Amino acid sequence: MEFKEVLMNRFSCRGFKEDPIEEEKLDEILHAAQYGPSGRNLRPYRFVVCLSEEARAKVYDGLPFGRYKVPAVILVVGDTKKSENLWCQDCAVAAENILLSATSLGLGSLWCAVHPYADRLRNINEVANVKEGETVFCAILLGYPADGVARKPKQFEEDKITRV
Repeated sequence: MEFKEVLMNRFSCRGFKEDPIEEEKLDEILHAAQYGPSGRNLRPYRFVVCLSEEARAKVYDGLPFGRYKVPAVILVVGDTKKSENLWCQDCAVAAENILLSATSLGLGSLWCAVHPYADRLRNINEVANVKEGETVFCAILLGYPADGVARKPKQFEEDKITRV
């Protein structure tokens, strides 16, 4: 898939097949996660891949809007000590690379916010085994899109651009 096609086809998938994701695809996605820019190249993140039903169930318990059955969930964990000021931005870049890589591989994905919601962090921090100075930034649900899953139309909006 060409890069522009990946950008135009990425969407927040809210319906998944239960088919497992091939290990090679997960590896490619996790590699892509680490190739984005990072402030001072500190790379203040790590990734927890939840494949077991038990781990995914605990994640679902912490997500009010992300309770879709999927074969894999990637938790993006930020290190707030390593980068006090830019860890959020660095985690967001890594998460976007995960989403775009998943699209390029024919997978559906859904970004679910975790940070800064205390009620979401409680269960999900346990799954990620967070240490002092870490927090789960987001959970990304991954799987093959279900047949007929609805996509919201996207459009370019010129009024969101100012040229100076």
